[in-house]
Amino acid sequence: MTKSCSYLYSNQNASEVCTTFTYDPTWTFQTSVTRPANDEAGTPVTTYYEYDGLGRMTRAVDPLGAVTDYAYDVLGRLTSVKMPDPVTGLPSDTFMTTYTHDDGSNSVPGCAACTLAVQRDPNEFETKTYTDEFGRVRLVEDALGGATVYAYGPHGLTRITDANGNYVAYDYDPCEGKLLKTRSNILGAGETVVEYDYDPVSGRLESIIDRARGTLTALIYDCLDRVRVKKVCGGGYAVSEVDQGCAWRGKTCSGAVFVEMGYDYAGDKLTSVTQTDQDGSRATTYGYDPAWGRLVSVGNPEGLLTYDYYADDRLKTLAYTAHFGSHNTGAYTYNYYPGGAVKTISDGTDTATYQYDPRGLIVGRTSGVAETAYAYDRQGRLAALGHSLGGLPALNYDYGYDAGTGQLGMRTGMTIHPDGNDPGLSYTTTYAYDSLYRLSRVVYPSQPGFPFANQTHMFSYDAIGNRRFMTITSGAEGQTTEYEYAPGASGNSQKLLQVHLPDGPGQIVEYNYNAAGDLLQKTDSSGRTEKFAYDIMGRMIRYHDVGSGPVIQIQYDGNGSRPSVVDIFGWDHFTQRYLYSNEDILMTSMLFPAENPLWDSHIFHGTGIDEPLIQENWNYYENTQQRYHLLTDALGSVVEYFDEYSGASENLQYDAWGSVGGEPPWNMLGPAYGYTGREFLSKDYYFYRARY
Repeated sequence: MTKSCSYLYSNQNASEVCTTFTYDPTWTFQTSVTRPANDEAGTPVTTYYEYDGLGRMTRAVDPLGAVTDYAYDVLGRLTSVKMPDPVTGLPSDTFMTTYTHDDGSNSVPGCAACTLAVQRDPNEFETKTYTDEFGRVRLVEDALGGATVYAYGPHGLTRITDANGNYVAYDYDPCEGKLLKTRSNILGAGETVVEYDYDPVSGRLESIIDRARGTLTALIYDCLDRVRVKKVCGGGYAVSEVDQGCAWRGKTCSGAVFVEMGYDYAGDKLTSVTQTDQDGSRATTYGYDPAWGRLVSVGNPEGLLTYDYYADDRLKTLAYTAHFGSHNTGAYTYNYYPGGAVKTISDGTDTATYQYDPRGLIVGRTSGVAETAYAYDRQGRLAALGHSLGGLPALNYDYGYDAGTGQLGMRTGMTIHPDGNDPGLSYTTTYAYDSLYRLSRVVYPSQPGFPFANQTHMFSYDAIGNRRFMTITSGAEGQTTEYEYAPGASGNSQKLLQVHLPDGPGQIVEYNYNAAGDLLQKTDSSGRTEKFAYDIMGRMIRYHDVGSGPVIQIQYDGNGSRPSVVDIFGWDHFTQRYLYSNEDILMTSMLFPAENPLWDSHIFHGTGIDEPLIQENWNYYENTQQRYHLLTDALGSVVEYFDEYSGASENLQYDAWGSVGGEPPWNMLGPAYGYTGREFLSKDYYFYRARY
């Protein structure tokens, strides 16, 4: 038995916490791990492991006693994995995946004698993987017969070709094996090409040319081979060498448009990132404590964030001050269980408290007047989620799995109980999937009042997952939407060209793109046109719903966050500014004119990504204040905004793809969160960080 111990500091009191490991008599194999508790009772949790005579793990038992079994053939290849049954009473092999292996006599492209491994999942769907004598995957055939083919050369992977003949190819320097070029036809006719150039002496990457986008990215390094400057030039560019010894060597460029990122360091720590373009520059600075090198401050034009830590390096406090708005300060304090999981987060007004089961899954969370309870099956899948407000039941979800042929392992049902005081009121949606586990059918509730009441949505796809048809039936009627793509080598490419609506001949939505595949314009047969513009890094910087909506302009910083979004209504310019901590918005303000706040909004986030819990708004125009609690479903989609002060609620319902039934809560101040906890850009679009 061995121990690994540390000290947990909570409210300045230190306590020793240990993780204990046990081994077999030869001290070769780990047979159990006992971790500190993540609960008030202080009960440690243990995971157990068993092995065969050759040291291969044959069983894992989680802290709740759920068992996963593994089996192997005489060559040590995995032959089966048996997962725990989600509920009792099922045959013991219901959730078993098996693997069979042959002797290597299979001929596939590029391999005359490949070995074949067949994975047969619990639904009896098979995936076949062919591997050459060097252990490289040559071909993968899915359960519907679609094949992805891999080709190799002396320096590695040279081509991946999908089931429609679309490919991504890699060209290498024949001597040194450096990647020189990537080529792809996934957008249809012609190739998109990206080229790479290297310093002949050091071998460092110095420039990247994106032929489709018409840009060049130039890189300058210091003596430690750290990138000090990354400059992207477009609109016609020129490139030149930079050589000031090892301290400043590489390439730079000039062009009609550009974005330059500058990186500064102190020792091994990044101290600033400065983004400069033709419109100006903005810097983000980073400060560290001298003793431990921990990040203690982040500053940028939007504000200042400061961090403090416990002695065991866990985050203790996060404080912020925004350089905009009136209510522009805030702070969070964090406390932890002995096992390291977050116990509480407090902003001085409200406290979010978490409870966990022995597996580490969240089973309870309170945040202000809102309480949420979670229940799981033996496989760790969410089975029930219940919200209450002020101690009264508010909104509950039940989730079903595995119902129907070929549906083992899939979520097949969701029942919403919208009124905690009326348990008999419920709405049930059922789901079905094809052999590749793509959503094929959704049956929405039949009760009136639900946004998609009495509708069945059916979907079909091509070999690479492009949606080809969607049929919506309501009663005996059915309407089919067809999706048309640019042709690929032997099927569809990945570029959507038209959507043929079921409303009659000529009812079409058309999509137009630039050479890099960025959507430039979307036009429907009614004449509605939406236009999109991008910077030279491919980030969307402008959206315009022509004729009926504002022009939305989006700014980014050097880390990819959105510090501001400007809505232009005629001559009026409304600027929304954001202060971030990593991926979370801490505060935002709507300014009109440029520096006068119409409202401020603070968002209290939980422990997860995209987990907004509370949103407090100050409306200076109407001299009002709201404090919204955000209730979510299993996907993290916000389904209810409950105003603690007025008792009013805004409710949202979504289809299976995130479209809102009805209107988003446009009377909300601050960022309106929706599907999977992401922010709305407009009625039809969400901001998903790397894309919209």
